[in-house]
Parts: sequence; C-alpha cells; structure tokens
Amino acid sequence: MTIIKHLIITLLFLNYFVIISNTYIIRDITPLGNYNKENIQYALNGKCSFKKLILCVPEETEECDKLTLNIQNVFTGILYSNSSAYIHSVLVDGIGVGTQEIIINTKSTYSLECRDLNNVIEVSNFGYSPSNYQLQNLKLPGYNQGVLISFDTNTVEYDSFLLFKLDGSEITTFSYPIYGDLNQTTFLVPMGNFDAVAPTEIYSQNKDSLNLVNSINSPIINQYYFDPNAQIEDDGFLNNTIEDKPIVSVEFSGKSKYLLTNFIIRLSEYASFSKPFPYGFVGGNSNSFVYRIGFLVFYKDIAPRIIFIKSDLNIPGQVLRSYDNINENIGDDSKPPIIYSIEKLHIISNLYKYTIKAEIPNGFFNFRGGSTSLGAETLVSGTFENGIFEFVASPNIFPINIYDNIGLNLEISDSMVVNINPIEIFEVPLSDNIDIYSIQNVSFLYNDINVTDTRVYNVLYFSYNSLVPKDTVFVLVPLGGVIQDVANPINSSNENMFYSSYNYQKNSFEIEFYIEENSQVEMDLRGPVIKSFKSFGPNIDSVKTTDYIVYSFSVSDPINGFSNGYFTVRGDSDLSTYNLTFTIKDVLPGGDNYLGNYELKFKVSYPCISQDFVITEAALYDTMNKKSFFSIFSSSGIYSSVMNPFADLLNPDTAFNVIRASCVADPDAITDTKPPVLVTFQPSTLLIDTSKASRELTIKFSASDEESGIKDNQYPIVYLTTAGNIVTECKSNIILITPIVDTPFGNTIDYSCTIQLPLGFAYPTGFALSVYGLINNNGYHSGYSSNDLSYHSFPYFVETSFSTNDPNLESYHRVSEKGGDLWIFGRGFSEPLKAHIQFNDGSTQEIQASTIHPTAIKLSNVAATSTPYELYITSNSIVSNTIIIAPTFFGYTPEDESSAETPTETPIPTNKPQQCLGKPQCGGPSHGICIENQGCVCYSPWFGNDCSSQIIIVDPPKSNDSSPSTNITLPGNNVTATYKSLITLVSIREINIFGDVLYEKPFEKWILKQEDETTFIYTTTLDIKKSSNKTGTTDIKATLKWFVNETTISFANEKFNISKSSMKYTIDIGEYPFENTLNQLELVMSAQIESNTNDTICSVREFGETTSGDNSNYVKIQVDDHSLYGRFIKRGIIDSYIKAISNVLLDKDMKPISTTKSLQSFIGIQIPNFKQSVVLDPDFSILLDSNSASSKSGSICPSSKLSAGKIAGIAIGCTAFVTVISISIIYSIIKKRNNKKFISSINNKMNEMNNDKL
Repeated sequence: MTIIKHLIITLLFLNYFVIISNTYIIRDITPLGNYNKENIQYALNGKCSFKKLILCVPEETEECDKLTLNIQNVFTGILYSNSSAYIHSVLVDGIGVGTQEIIINTKSTYSLECRDLNNVIEVSNFGYSPSNYQLQNLKLPGYNQGVLISFDTNTVEYDSFLLFKLDGSEITTFSYPIYGDLNQTTFLVPMGNFDAVAPTEIYSQNKDSLNLVNSINSPIINQYYFDPNAQIEDDGFLNNTIEDKPIVSVEFSGKSKYLLTNFIIRLSEYASFSKPFPYGFVGGNSNSFVYRIGFLVFYKDIAPRIIFIKSDLNIPGQVLRSYDNINENIGDDSKPPIIYSIEKLHIISNLYKYTIKAEIPNGFFNFRGGSTSLGAETLVSGTFENGIFEFVASPNIFPINIYDNIGLNLEISDSMVVNINPIEIFEVPLSDNIDIYSIQNVSFLYNDINVTDTRVYNVLYFSYNSLVPKDTVFVLVPLGGVIQDVANPINSSNENMFYSSYNYQKNSFEIEFYIEENSQVEMDLRGPVIKSFKSFGPNIDSVKTTDYIVYSFSVSDPINGFSNGYFTVRGDSDLSTYNLTFTIKDVLPGGDNYLGNYELKFKVSYPCISQDFVITEAALYDTMNKKSFFSIFSSSGIYSSVMNPFADLLNPDTAFNVIRASCVADPDAITDTKPPVLVTFQPSTLLIDTSKASRELTIKFSASDEESGIKDNQYPIVYLTTAGNIVTECKSNIILITPIVDTPFGNTIDYSCTIQLPLGFAYPTGFALSVYGLINNNGYHSGYSSNDLSYHSFPYFVETSFSTNDPNLESYHRVSEKGGDLWIFGRGFSEPLKAHIQFNDGSTQEIQASTIHPTAIKLSNVAATSTPYELYITSNSIVSNTIIIAPTFFGYTPEDESSAETPTETPIPTNKPQQCLGKPQCGGPSHGICIENQGCVCYSPWFGNDCSSQIIIVDPPKSNDSSPSTNITLPGNNVTATYKSLITLVSIREINIFGDVLYEKPFEKWILKQEDETTFIYTTTLDIKKSSNKTGTTDIKATLKWFVNETTISFANEKFNISKSSMKYTIDIGEYPFENTLNQLELVMSAQIESNTNDTICSVREFGETTSGDNSNYVKIQVDDHSLYGRFIKRGIIDSYIKAISNVLLDKDMKPISTTKSLQSFIGIQIPNFKQSVVLDPDFSILLDSNSASSKSGSICPSSKLSAGKIAGIAIGCTAFVTVISISIIYSIIKKRNNKKFISSINNKMNEMNNDKL
C-alpha cells in the first residue's frame, strides 16, 4: 500500500510550487511559455503536451519506483529518489482538445484539460522598459534588478499566452498584468541580465500555430557588483558565559567593504534571525568593522551548538564555531516533554484554539516553529512543569515544538500519536485534500455590481457534492494581488483573504468578500511608479557648515492614485541611516495623486566626511494599498524588477539611487579614529513581570565623543535578546545634546527608549541587553554587546517573572464596518467578563462576552462603525489594557441587510406574576424583599421562592471519568447522616408537535478533558440510526464548571447570578437529522438526592418558575432539610440566535425514584427545530432548608395511614382512571419498555453511590 502525505511542498531545486492532486502530488516541470496553468493548456496544432512532476511517497519502495498510466504517448523517468520519496518526470504528449482523465498506478485520477484558443491575440506597444533599451551598459541600482518588456494585448485574459525566445532558445519567464480595461491588458515581463547583444522574440498563439509578434535586441547590462565571497573572518569566542548568565559571545571582523546587507545568524537548529545595521557592529566603519553579539542560551544544552552566519544574499555562509554545554548539572536529560492530550476547537475563519495538556519535568520554555514563538502566556492552568497550555493560531503554525528549559523538545505535527490507550491521534485542521472542482451551485448575493470609485461588498454561495464537515474552511483569494508579491504570485496577506462559513438557512457555504474599486472597468495591479528623478549632493566646508541631500521626483499612478511612501537612505561609509516618508499631502503645487512632483531632503552638517548616500530601499503605496517596492538586495530574483518603482530610470551613466556628498575635512575631526563611548546605561527595572497588562520598560543611556562629536540625527537601538534567538528592538530618541567644553565639536547625547514588552516575554530565562548604532561625525561607529556592557559595569540583564492571570488583550480578528461578532485574543479571560467600547463619536457600548475561553472571547452585536475605536475589558473586576479596533471596510450598505435572509426570531418568554410566599413573607427583611407581581427576591446567601433556604458551601466535586455526572456528598445534621446528590445527562429525544417521542438516543460513552481544576469538558458523538433514512451523527459537548465564588455571568444576552458552590452545565448540541422541520429535540436530565440517615424523614419535589427575575424554571427535590436545586433558563442560543426553549417535568412518564429518603426528577429541555447548533446553560446548587420536607404539601413520608384529604383524592380520581385505562395501557407498556434501559442505568449509579464509603 502506498501512503501519500497530504502536504503542500516546494521543490526548491526546481523552483516550482507543488500542488496536490488526489493522493499523488503533481506539478508542471517546465511551462511552455505562459500556456500551462496547473492542469490546463492551450492547443497547438490541435494538440497539447503536458510536462509534469509526480511525487510518490511509498510505504514499500517497489510501489513507487515505477509508474503506470492509462494512456499512450507517455514518457516517464525518475528525476530524484531517496529512501522516502520518488519524483518522476512525465511527458504526456499529443492530447486532443478536451478533458483527459489520467489514472496513476490504478489508484489516483488526475484531469488534464486541453483548450482550443479561437481568437488571435494581438500584441501592440511592444518594447523594453525603459524605452531607451538600445543603450549599452545600463547600470542596475541593485542586485536582481533588471529591465522589463512591456506590451499590450487585445484580451482581458489573466495570462498573456505568449512564448519568449532569447537568441533562438525558449526561455521560461512570466508576464504580469499591471493595467487593463474591457478592451486590452498591459503586461510586464522581467528579463534576465545580459552581457551581450542578442535578439529577443515574442510569439503569440493562434488557434493552431505560433505567430512571431516582434523581435528586438537585448541591452547590455552592468551587473550590480558584490563580492560573492564570504565577507567575514572568524576571530573566535570571547567566552562562554558572562558572570552567572548563559550568554555565549561571538565576534568576527570584516574582510572587505560592508555591502549594507543583513547577516543571517543561526545557533544550530534554533530559529535563525536577521538584523540590519547597526545590530552587532561594535566598532569601525564600512571598510573595516568589528561585529560582536551575544547569544542567550539554555543553562544546559543537550549537545554542543554550532554558530552559523551568512549574508542574506544567496551566497554561501560559514560556520564560526561550536560551544559545549554550559552547565551539565542542571535538569534531567532523560525527561523530555510529554503531551497527554491535544484538543482543537474552531474559532473563526482559519483560526483554531489548541489546548494542550503536557508534563515538562525541566519546566516549560516555549512553543516554537519557524518564526513563531509562544511562551509563558500560553499557560492557562496548572504549573509550567505540569499544566494546560492554550493558544489560538492557524493550522500553518504546525509543525511546532514544545521546548523545556534545558533545550529538550517534542515536535507536535499532523498525525501525531498523543495517546495509545485510548488511541488518540492529533490531526492538523484543514490538512485533508479537498477536491476544489467538486464545488457546485455557485451564486452571488449580487450578480451585477458597480465598483467605480468604491469598494463593493458581496457574498459567494456554493455547495459541495461530498459529505464534508460544515466547519470546513474554504478561502477566497482575489487574483488582483498577483503583482504585490512576485515571489509568491498569489497575494496571501490576511487582509485580502476571505474565509467561508456555513449558512444553515441556505444550506450552503458562504464567503463574504469585497471587490476593490475600479477593478472591473480599469484594472490597476501595479503600485505607483517614479517617472522622473533627480538628486542633488551638498558641498560642505567650514564656511558652509550645513547643506542638504535633496531628491526631486515625480510619482505616477494613473488609475488608483498615489497614497504614501518612503525612502531609506544609507551612508556608504559611516552606515548612517535616514528614513524619509511622504504622503499625497506633500505633493507640490500643480500635482495630484495621479501624477505629482515631490521633494525630500535631509541635513548634512560640518564636520563630516565625503561619502556616497545610497537609496537602499523604497516603497510606494496607492489608494488601494497596491505596493511597488525596491531594495538593493532583493531575494526575489529577476521578478523583483516588476515591483520596482524606479524601473523606468535605468541609464548607462550612473545608478540613479546614489548621490555623493562632498565635505572638506576638518583638521581636528579628521584625526578622530575613536568611536563614541557609552557613559551611562540604566534600565528602569532589573526585574519585570511580563504577565501584567503594563509591561513597559525604559532604558536611559548617554554617550560622548570628545573629538568629532556624535552625529545628532542618528538614533541608537537597544536590543533585548532572549533564549532561542528572539531579538526585540527598542529604538531611542534624543533627550538632550550637551557640548563638551573646550572642544570644537565634542558632545554628549542623552538617549531614552521605551518598549511595551510582549506578553510572557523572556520568561523564565530573562533577557540580555545590548546597544548599537552610535556614530560620530568622522564616520566611526560603536556598539556594546551584553559582554561589553558587563565589562564596563553597566546593567546587561533583566530578570522576568510571571505571577498573575490578569486579562491582557493582544489581537483581534477582522471585523467589518457593519459590526456584529468580534473575536478578541489574549489571556486571562474568565467570567464575569464585560467589554467597554469607546467609539470615535464619543458614544460607548458595554457588552457581556457571549463566549469565553482563557485565550479568546467573542463579543456579539458590536455596533456598526467604519472608524477605529478603543476597547478594554474587565474580567473578575480586573481591568485589562486598551487596544484599538480598526474595522475593515467591506463597502457594506443597508440594502445588503435586506437582501440577506434573516431567521425569524421567537419572543423570549417571561415568568408570570407570582405572589410572595413564606411566613414571615420572603423569610423576613433579613432574608429577602417582596417585589410586586414578581415574588421574593432573596439576599445572599438565602435562596428559593420564599427565601427560606441557604446555599451550602461544599468542596468542589471530583470529576466523573465516564460521564458528565456531578456527585456531591455533604454531611447531615448529625455525625452519622450524609446526603448525596447526582446530576446526570440521560438522553436526547426527537418529539413531534404533540409531544410524542419519535426517537430516543441514550448517552453512553463520553471523553473527558479537564481544562482546569474546576472545569471539565465531556464530548461524545451519537450515532443516530432511525428507521427512516434520516440518519447521521450528532456531536454533544457538556462543559461542567464549578463556581467557588458567587459570580455574575452572561448567557443569551441576559445576566445571571451564579451562587457559590454551584455547578453550571453548558451543553452544546451539534447538527441533528430531524424527520421534519416541525419536530423538536428534547434533552433529558436527571436530578437525584438521597440520605443514609436512620431517622424518620420525608421528601418532596417542586417544579415551577423562579422569582428572582431571571425568567427561568426551577426544580427542587428535597430530602428532610437538604435540597438539590436546579435552574433551567428559558432561552438558548440556537443556530447562533437567541430563541425561547421550554422546560418540562417528565416525572409522570419516566417513573423516577420516589421514596422518603431518596428522590429523583427528570427534566426535559425542549429545543425548537434547528439546523446547526444549540447551546444550553442550566446550573445546580445544594440548599439547606429552614423547613423540613414533612411540613410541605405533597411530601412523601413513611406513614401507613392516609389523611382524609388523600383518601378523598383517591376516591374522586378512580372514576376517571377507569375510563382511560383501556386507552393508556398499551401506550404505558411501550413507554416503560423504552424507558427501562436508561432508568435502570440511573438507578445503578445511585446504587454505586450507596456502596461508596462515606
């Protein structure tokens, strides 16, 4: 058997993306021009040829070493193989117009489509961009930048269907649409860099032939020069520790001129990181520099670590050296992390909540995978050695590793076996392969839209022809983002990805999305471009002591219009950095956002050095957030030139992005070869609690340079380094500049930086400090690693603690301007929880969270607004931090609301007016108060309709491993008597409009997950098999939470008071296969209490409506003076809407236990017909009654003598009984037969309780 992993992979050595087809992974090897689109090709001479890769991952090698296909004219060969995979190259030749099903090894089917192109594509305005392509020796402004071919076609097809040849040989390149309308499309094609003149030809495809469109000679280009050899030499390690901290320092110096690239640094398998200048630079200038950094490592590493460094260009790196274990006496190498359970819960879109129960003997450090690091903030219960961890993330976070404090780790990945007994396998969500071509019944809310000058909202509806789960997530990605990331042709930013949900009213999936303005009539996929550019360099001496670098340029964006942009300029010698930003507001008179002139400048002051200033990076954005981007070192290959806003400025003379500043050297300053010196360095604290809402750290420092002085327009950066290569920046501001007396240029500058540390940052290891980026006026820079700070007796390390569970708001899920549901993510969320919103117009809103998890909350019915607003929460009376919510504008209009289908709401019932009971009334003034037409409202701790009962404080009950039952044991009034209560979920029943039971399914097997010490989650899946064809499965989740303290909660937009020592059941019921839409579902619950006393006692049951104003039913079963009290709310959340439910007493049919010492009741929660889900929320408490059961009407007592009233009642009732007995006897027999099994199981539970030792 061949096992194929359901993965999306990249074949780096072929530079092509790989997709999944059924169980085999297939992708084109070499596209023929632009014809191939996954499995589609356009016919040449009526035939198509497909070149494919097939990746086969076998369980047995012999099943993948060859392929068998069901068609002729197939040529295969093994391109690559190892012990775990085979990659076959396949040529399928001569397929005619139409669809051909390819069957691989008789197991997997793949469709190839050969299309007929009927229209001739006309190409016009063909030429190089810039148009002066005939010039020789064009100079490139950066690495991987090059010339572009531009042309127009008479089609609106996304692909151009063109073939390119260079000097007679076909070349592989792609054409990118940038502008278009209903008649034509403009394309750009990135071409390589040439060192000789050669003809470039372009062919278009007719129905059955290739037509030569044009041919031009390629320009000769001077490549952007860089030294491909390593730029560093190993100077060795300073030491393995700093004092008692596990900081490993490494140093190297430059062999050649620093090229303004970043260095990528990796410590063995730990995450690599890349930081630009000034990180690591401790002395020198670009011609001769010293680089020194410190790694904060684990106190004990399980193996020697290798430090590796390279440039961020695609050139070889080099190993610097390894270091040995820091401390072999810490921790236990033989005890890696152990995971006991992983629970996932879909939150919204592609986000899931993962709850992981783990034991980490050496203490939890973090979860880490790729660029993701999650630390102490994920702990929601227990300890860092044995706890429950939770986080919200998308599935692509996996695989991820859980690390302990000595570097031991365990990978969490798809198909991971979590438990053996019972078997539990973790499956990454959305990892299954869904055949996208099986989507059916596609429709839109609006078929005709007008996107002129406005973004437009719409909804895509579709169904799926297979039984996929309703929580399957489909994603809609608009192709309009293709030009935004040439390395990844489909724009994958979250802002432009739209996720599906299931619409149970329409029985289909739906995706809400928006279409950008002008995306139909005039297409604009390109960011703004610079059409003209001039720069002016200064000439500075002791007389003219100040001048400016000036950039004068024009920006064009003919369709969407320019919005904002920036240039980053670097000094070629002193490595100084200048960030220049500008917006449409800076356009010079006479211009607009479609074409306008701008001027940017920055100051250069005496004393200074002569050097080149280089624009190393630039980005321009239009009003639709389309971006053009330039970097002198791009990793995207020649395709980066498509995004280059300077693409039209290539010339043979000089690189446009370089300008020279000439400075006459000062005789005193020119002799300054000493870099600035750090004078003071002081963090605001050396111990910070990163669990609190306020985690602000301020570092104040000062530096001086007595000779040439410190440059006063450069801002050093303080770096915070944690274990695992996590480096965070704190950028400084200048506070004060003080001249040094008796020096011509000497000065001292005071700096300060402030940073809000990430939640859980650097716990428990703490973090090391370093500071870099001090530059003097003679071009020398300095910095201080952690080792340097320690050597000069400056603070270099900050300890961290993590002591609270305070609420912290970290992020939120996208919400549109129409408001509605808002998901907030963070930690420390618990009931009661209320959100406080301050809108931009001054209005406010307070919302009780409708869903609460420790790390995620949902707020329902957030008011509509298109402007950002502030939000904070109070959880357990603790105030969180405030975050800004910025709604995403979807172009939603009031007409959209009327077009959508909204379920009919049912009125929520209220309790009928009641009289105040009790003698004295409501227990007297100290027990409660009488509210007219409502009844008694009790003061805590009094309870009940007459305020004569008190809540009994008991220890939290233990969880039941087999079912969501609550067993509470408490002492009685004497030393020998005890009381036990049992609350149980019995079954679900489908009932018709007459209340007849049509189908019943008892609960049997449950799976228990403990969330914390007081919260237990039980799940089960019921297999619904009815005599009709209406069968399926129903998922049930029961969350049992014990409340130690009195708490106010919110459920179904209503506030409820939960008494201390109460158990709340939150019951989630999934989709159920009803026979018809008139039927209802009934959830049956059992409540029972008993006493083992030898005394003569009575029992009594009550069922009615509460008087506390919560519009609920209650059941109270009392034995002697102890009661089990259950409250059943008359509302539920049904298909995400709040609707009325009914609660009925079922004792008449269910035959509960009814003795003087043991009493039971069955309650049915009747739920109206639904499609998706139901949430119910009953709760239970134990009461001590002032009045015993014997004093109440209807009590069951051990007396053999009946009172006169009882005898009369029997006599009157006999006649009626005789008249109906012949009708009801058959019905009774059937009911008894159906009820016998689960009534027996409940009685068995009580018998087990009686047998337990008290």
